[in-house]
Amino acid sequence: MSFVSAFKLWLWVSVFATIAGWMLSFFGVLNAIGYAVLGVVGLICFFQVRVRRFVTFDRYDWRWAKIRKRFCRPLPILLMVVTALVFLGGAMYPPTNHTGLSYRIPRVLHWLDANQWHWIYAPNYRMNTRACGIEWMSAPFLAFLKSDRLLFLLNFIPYVFMPGLTFSMLTRFGVRGRVAWSWMWLLPTGFVFLLQAGSWGNDAFPVVYAIASVDFACRAWKSRRADDVWYSMLALALLTGAKASNMPLGLMWLVLVARLWPILKGNPIGTSVVIVTSLLVSFIPTALLNIANCGSWSGLNLESKGMDMHNPLVGIVGNPTLMLINNLCPPFFPMAKWWNEHSLEFLPGVLRGPMMNNFEIGFQTLWELPMEDWSGIGPGVTVLMLISAVIALPNYFGKRRPICNRTLIPP
Repeated sequence: MSFVSAFKLWLWVSVFATIAGWMLSFFGVLNAIGYAVLGVVGLICFFQVRVRRFVTFDRYDWRWAKIRKRFCRPLPILLMVVTALVFLGGAMYPPTNHTGLSYRIPRVLHWLDANQWHWIYAPNYRMNTRACGIEWMSAPFLAFLKSDRLLFLLNFIPYVFMPGLTFSMLTRFGVRGRVAWSWMWLLPTGFVFLLQAGSWGNDAFPVVYAIASVDFACRAWKSRRADDVWYSMLALALLTGAKASNMPLGLMWLVLVARLWPILKGNPIGTSVVIVTSLLVSFIPTALLNIANCGSWSGLNLESKGMDMHNPLVGIVGNPTLMLINNLCPPFFPMAKWWNEHSLEFLPGVLRGPMMNNFEIGFQTLWELPMEDWSGIGPGVTVLMLISAVIALPNYFGKRRPICNRTLIPP
C-alpha cells in the first residue's frame, strides 16, 4: 500500500468512527456491542467496495535499498529519532492533557454510560458545546479497552502522515522539490506537534486534515478526477468536525475547489453521497445540537467574557500578533512572570485598548514551561519560516515569478 493509499484509509477510519458514533448514539446503543456489530458491517461493506473497485488503493514498491537511501540523511534520521521518543512517551505515560482530562474524556464516558450522546448538565459547558471529532474516534478505545492508555495513537498516527503530506502539498504549490524535502522534516518538529503527538490533545491532530484537504484539491487540478475532490471534501469536513475554530480554513479550500465544480457535476451520485457524508462528520451535527439545547450554534452564549469578539477588525490585527508571540516563545521561558505583568505596556495604545476589550482576560499570558494547549510551533521553526518568506517575497512580487510556472493550479 502506498503512502497516499494509507492516508486515504486513515480518512475512511476517521469518517467511519464519526458516523458510527452519531448513528449508535441515535439508536441508543453506544456501547461495545454496538461498535462490534457496526464494525463487522463496516468491514463487510469495505471489502465489497474494494472488490467492486469503488475504492482503490495503490501499491508501493517497498524496496529496502530505496527506503534506506531516502532515510539515511540527517533530517529524516533526526525526525525518526524524535518520533520514536514521542511514541515511547505516549506508550509509557497516561494522558495529562488539560482539555482531555477536564472535559473530552469525561464527556465520552458520560455518553457511553448513557448509551448515547446527551446534554451534560455540568459547570464545564465545554462538555457539551465543543466539536466531537476526536471524542468519536476515542469512544471505541474506551468502550472496548476501558483504558485511556492507547488514546495517544489518535495523535501519533496522523503525526506520522504529516511529513509526506507536507511534501506533497508544497510541491503541488510550486515549491522546489529540494526545498519541500527539507520542510517536510522540519515542520513536524514544531513544539506543539511534538507535544501533542504523544498525548490526547486535539489542537494538532487535525493539521493533517487541513493539509490533505488542500493537497487532494491540488491533485484534482491535474488529474481531473472526482475522487480527489471527494477526498478533499472529506478531509475538510473532518477538519471542522475536530474543532469549530478550524472553519475559516474552509475559505482557502473553497478558492481551490470552486472551479472544479464541473468535475463534481459529472459524477452526481458519488458527489451527493460524499456531500451527505461530509455533513455528518463535520461540525454541523454539533451545531444543530447546540442550537437545540442552548440557542447558539457555537455555544458562544455560554462562554466566558471575551470569547465574543465585538470588532472583527481587531481580530484581524490582534490574532496575528498573538500567533507571532506564542510561536516565538521558547520551550523554557524564565521571564514569563515579568512578561505577563508588563507586556501590555509595550503595546501601542491604539492596539492595546481594542485588544483588551475584544479578547479574553490574560490573552497575553505566556508560561515558563508551555503546556500542550498553550504552546506554538516554537522559535526555531518560526524563524526559519519567516526567513524563507522574506527571501521568497522578492521573487514572487518581482518581474521573475518562477513559482507560477511550476505550480499545478492556475495562478
